[in-house]
Amino acid sequence: MSGNSSVDDIWAQLKSSSVPKRPARKKNVTPLSGSSDRRKDTLANPAEVVPIESKSGKTQAPIPPEGGVQEYIAVIQRDINCLSDPDRSIRSRAITKLSKKLLEGDGGTPPANEEILQALFLGPMLHSTVNLLSDPAEKCREASLQLLTTVLPRISEVGPLAAAIFPAIANRMGKIPVQEGTEELRLMLVKLVGGPLMEKVGSSLKGYVDELALHLCRAMEDPFHEVKKAGSSAIVKMCELLPSETVEPKSKELVKSVMGASGHQHSRVRVACLQALDALVLKGVSAGVVADIIGPGVENLAVDQSKQVRKACFEFLAGWMGGRGPAVGPEILSGGVDPVGYAPHLMPVLLLGLTDDEVDIAELCLEMIEETGRAFCEMSDRPQSQTQGDSSAMDIEQETTEAEVTSTTPSEATLVDFLGVPFRRNPSATTRRMIVSIIPGVLPGILESLKSWSNEGQRRASRVVHSVACLGQSGCETHFEKIMPAICGAVSEEDAQIADRVIRTVHVLGACIPVSGWLHLALDFLLSPRNGPPQKASGLVVVSGLLYAGALVHGAPKLSEVQMLTDGLRKEEIRCCDHMGLKTQLAAVVTNLIRLAGPLCQSVSQALYHLLLQLIGSGIDQTASGALSKLAEACGLENPHALAELHGRAILTQCTQDRNAWVDGSPGFQVFSSLLRWSGPQCLEAMMPEITQTLHEIITDHERDAALRLISLHLLDGILEDPISSTAFGSSHAKETLQKLLLPSLVWRAGKTAAAIRFAGITALATFLDGNSIDGPSLTELLETGEVLPLVFQMLEEDYYADTRVSACFVATRILQLADRHLTNDLRRAIYPELLKRLDDSSNRVRIAVCQTLQAFVHTLPQDYCETNTGYFLAPMLIHMDDSESEIQQAVCDVVLELAKIRPGVVRKEVGKVMDRFRCKEYCERVLVACGGEENATGRQESMVEG
Repeated sequence: MSGNSSVDDIWAQLKSSSVPKRPARKKNVTPLSGSSDRRKDTLANPAEVVPIESKSGKTQAPIPPEGGVQEYIAVIQRDINCLSDPDRSIRSRAITKLSKKLLEGDGGTPPANEEILQALFLGPMLHSTVNLLSDPAEKCREASLQLLTTVLPRISEVGPLAAAIFPAIANRMGKIPVQEGTEELRLMLVKLVGGPLMEKVGSSLKGYVDELALHLCRAMEDPFHEVKKAGSSAIVKMCELLPSETVEPKSKELVKSVMGASGHQHSRVRVACLQALDALVLKGVSAGVVADIIGPGVENLAVDQSKQVRKACFEFLAGWMGGRGPAVGPEILSGGVDPVGYAPHLMPVLLLGLTDDEVDIAELCLEMIEETGRAFCEMSDRPQSQTQGDSSAMDIEQETTEAEVTSTTPSEATLVDFLGVPFRRNPSATTRRMIVSIIPGVLPGILESLKSWSNEGQRRASRVVHSVACLGQSGCETHFEKIMPAICGAVSEEDAQIADRVIRTVHVLGACIPVSGWLHLALDFLLSPRNGPPQKASGLVVVSGLLYAGALVHGAPKLSEVQMLTDGLRKEEIRCCDHMGLKTQLAAVVTNLIRLAGPLCQSVSQALYHLLLQLIGSGIDQTASGALSKLAEACGLENPHALAELHGRAILTQCTQDRNAWVDGSPGFQVFSSLLRWSGPQCLEAMMPEITQTLHEIITDHERDAALRLISLHLLDGILEDPISSTAFGSSHAKETLQKLLLPSLVWRAGKTAAAIRFAGITALATFLDGNSIDGPSLTELLETGEVLPLVFQMLEEDYYADTRVSACFVATRILQLADRHLTNDLRRAIYPELLKRLDDSSNRVRIAVCQTLQAFVHTLPQDYCETNTGYFLAPMLIHMDDSESEIQQAVCDVVLELAKIRPGVVRKEVGKVMDRFRCKEYCERVLVACGGEENATGRQESMVEG
């Protein structure tokens, strides 16, 4: 060859020169395998090569069968050598050129057939192509991945190639940090492994399980979502190809990676992760992995925002516990799967599906739980030798029988109403047995989550507890000691979803568990000194819910149980607590107890009546008053007044024993005040001596609690406003009511507190007089004794509150109206000067009010009333007919007009004296007209005009 020849000339000469030919291969020679002697050139007899049509349209001559492989390799040998060149650009051109030649062909080289590809990738291109997977140049790595992905499906024997690829890929993508920095290439690597490589390797894949597990773990941890999905598909493929004993040792690390990826923001990634997890679990994972990794991880997927994710999660959960079919076949146990052992860890998550917002998912979950229950019972009943898994991990009660589960189950129709959606019938006995069996293992964790600081955790736990109650039913009775404190704590949560779910749980428990099953535990909680008022209030909420459901499902309880609960509720730490929430819930408990006990309430009616009276006195009017009516009905009485007639005197004696120590809020006074309000007139009249004495001691003792004195006067005022009850304080008891209860409260003492008590007293007195509780002669008799008027006049002078003076004007008005013609002249002379003073009051309200009183005074005057006293009475009033306030002018004019009807002459005379000095003569003229002096009034106007 000439030294000036170019590379192309040299290559053309080499191609045209005689190349030694390999001897013809014998037929039936063993094909190239994945043995250690990878460099043997023992290739199978090549297939017939068909002519190849180039891009130019010309048909290329096929490579002859004899020696065609070696000739093809010789043609591209230079490019193969360039794959290992130190220059990255040469390597890049070489792999690109080779890919084109092998797959598409070029002008001088046809595409390689399967035999040539087999010879190349198990021979000269094996290591050089695999090495490019770690090449610094991204183009080289990409081209080699594309070439391998395309070539692998076309070759039959990949043993040596797989032996080289798996370590290379594990080195590239199995370490932390991952060496491959391009996400697209990482995706190609995962697809290569999970696609053609696994398919070609087949069962031989178990020899590379270590490298494969590392690669797949990193794929699931990859930040690129497409890599995660491809990794999930690869895990599913691996589980299809490998036996359980090969996969299980790697399952824990794979499960960790899968669960880490399951929190990705894309729902499709989460679904793919669930599919991968399903494949791993069915190959067998230990109960410890299920408890520590899978259970907590899938709980988030069970409350996922995506309906598709939640549905897939519940379906897979049911499948792992044997719920994939009507019976448990041997294939479920083939890989070490332990449905019975998994149930305590996975069933709480599956139970979340029963309360899913989507009804179709909830119904699907119920069906799957029913299937799981059948499978669970079938496996539990098998001999120990036929089951697999660690029996110590199954914290279940094997001795639980179906008869025990269903022994106290209430009627299905009634119970289903409390179970709600998705229940259309009572759960099967096998399902209830399963739940009852796993309750000891799952309940502590659920109840602990119910106390979580996280609202989301509490919401999940409340849903699971509700599902456990719906499915476990009467089987929950033995665990009520643990359930009671937990639900009492959760029922008071501010989150309405949590509180509502707990209340529904309580209703289910009350419908399934008789009173005897929870009564002692509930009372222990309510009376425990460790629980404060808020905790006791929560306990009462639970007890109320239990009673409510029990009243609708169960028959009447035993009398001893009714008495026990009543005695517990009347304990001082419950009945006398000032916590408003506790009192409200106590009223609800009593209401539901009456509904449940029915006629049995007769034996405890006095205790319940006493308790309800105290609740009414403490401000729980609406609920407790409704309970009073229900109690009367349960006892066969017409109305609550009948209860007072039956028990009133005994309760009055009982509650007033400590009246000397009463203050505002004392339980005894609360009962006393409610008893007075809820007693009929006959009952009140029968108890009047005790009532009067008790109120008299409170009102007249200025050293007693001022708030108590005020409340007592308000109580008296409220009773006197009732036209029926007030009759007990009138008639024969009217004088005693005035002298002992009303008038003493008007005595003046210094201070605003005393002023407030006087106002309450004058208001009650006004109510008493307005109800006509005393007749005229009796009132006049008291007026003449001097006991009433001085105190009323004192109230007219009250300087603390204008309202007191207004009320005093009303009292004076009613006194005048009631006494009327029985009033003596001496009393009249004593009254009207005090009334006239109020015309100069600083409050117009008082001045207008006293004008009403003055009109009432005028109505008491006889026709022949003394002219002199009439003048004394009229003269101070007339000046106010020229007041600057028109309302006062009108009010005074109305009084004078009434007086003109009785003594017109005196009125005409007195008006004539002052009319000339008035700025406004309109009201004087109206009075003169009323006096019959119209002509005089007109003439006077004319003379004034002429002047």
